[in-house]
Amino acid sequence: LMNVALYISSYGNIFKFIQINKKCFDVVNRLKINPYFKTPTSINSFLKHFSVETVDYNNTVLFCQNAEEFRNIQLIRNPSFVISEETQNCIHSTLPRTYSMTLDSVEHDQTGYSQFAIDNAKSFEKLHKISGDLESLISFFKNYTENKNMMFVPFPKIVMITSFQNNDIQFNQR
Repeated sequence: LMNVALYISSYGNIFKFIQINKKCFDVVNRLKINPYFKTPTSINSFLKHFSVETVDYNNTVLFCQNAEEFRNIQLIRNPSFVISEETQNCIHSTLPRTYSMTLDSVEHDQTGYSQFAIDNAKSFEKLHKISGDLESLISFFKNYTENKNMMFVPFPKIVMITSFQNNDIQFNQR
């Protein structure tokens, strides 16, 4: 039943699921990660009523108003926050617990989160997986390693290079 609960797509459906019987409620209550919701409203509603160790934001665009929202969360997967003057401190508090993330190319970054993550790369402590276009990843790792001066920092185990406009990535040998 836990696998079933993970694939419920909205908080409204989770609410219906837990009303079936006590066992369904217990299953949702024991989840270590939130279900794969598609909207920030469902994620926020779920987090108000249930506590989980890991939150997967599934790259949905979020507003971070209060750092207290994230106090009990140990790992954060795939965040995409909207950056503004008011939200920077809140978002900065989530960076040490970010487990995986995707960097958009800086030119196509509508939320400002990719540039914020690149600028604050040294704050990531638990980053296990990162994906993005080559230029964004290079910028991130330059800051992460303090321009190659800190080469012994723990690197993410998985680095995925993507192309924003579905262009092939060409490697030139010199």
